[in-house]
Amino acid sequence: GFYDQTHAHAYYPRYVLRNGQEVPLEGNTGKTGKTYVAYEFLKEAKKFIRENKDRLFFCYCPWTLPHPNFEIPESDPSWQRYADKPWAQNPSARAKAAMINLADRQVGELIAQLEELKLRDNTLVVVTGDNGGSGEGGVNGTFNWMIPLNGAAEIETAEFMTARLDKFGTPD
Repeated sequence: GFYDQTHAHAYYPRYVLRNGQEVPLEGNTGKTGKTYVAYEFLKEAKKFIRENKDRLFFCYCPWTLPHPNFEIPESDPSWQRYADKPWAQNPSARAKAAMINLADRQVGELIAQLEELKLRDNTLVVVTGDNGGSGEGGVNGTFNWMIPLNGAAEIETAEFMTARLDKFGTPD
């Protein structure tokens, strides 16, 4: 895990915590590196489930995907999945979408492992998130997160945003 929220925003941290001890991640600087932490968390969760399959266990997987900094290896299939989307011209939008897809894929891998180990029917799986879909803009999300701060949230209706779908995720 991580010490705090700031540490959790690094996808190439120099270390993670395991049982209160810092575990170095080879080749990572805190900003760049070769060990993408989301892959490590999945690997550890799968290892834990496999090692504890014959007894009751609690496996807590606190994914930080998607959280700024929006980073994902370009070799990841989730990054490639959005290459042809018009909004993918914005690297942050593409990375955020890819990170959401990666989190979904990783939850799917855990479910598949539970099925493989014949644990799925007797296992409770709960998935939650802490950010939601842009609460600043209300139930419809937001086109411009500054609008509510400027007192103009009422103009961001579903019709307003639908008319601008081609602009989402672009620098315009």
